[in-house]
Amino acid sequence: MNRTAEFILGLLGGIVGLFFSIGLTILGGLLTDFEMIMMVIGLLSVVFSVLGIVGSIIVKSKPKKGGILMLISAVGGSVCLIQLFAMSWLFLLIAGLMGIFRKGKTEKAIPR
Repeated sequence: MNRTAEFILGLLGGIVGLFFSIGLTILGGLLTDFEMIMMVIGLLSVVFSVLGIVGSIIVKSKPKKGGILMLISAVGGSVCLIQLFAMSWLFLLIAGLMGIFRKGKTEKAIPR
């Protein structure tokens, strides 16, 4: 079955999340008050964003596993970045749910 929609949504979610995660990590390095906390949260969200990208790649061959990875990425990233991860969360959540619950087309047998 063609899983292009899940792949594109998961990839977009992972890339957007990675962009904001790296930005938060850099911002955490520049600030003086909460630099370690923000850097750790930024690095954790980088891990979740990469997990979303990996899930989007896997969803074509193993849709349930890829969908679960994208859902884990969506939940983990939203806990880390709250508002900054909103668009990524939406993309990864939709792609993850589609990967898990979308049924494949059944092929009809050709009578002989």
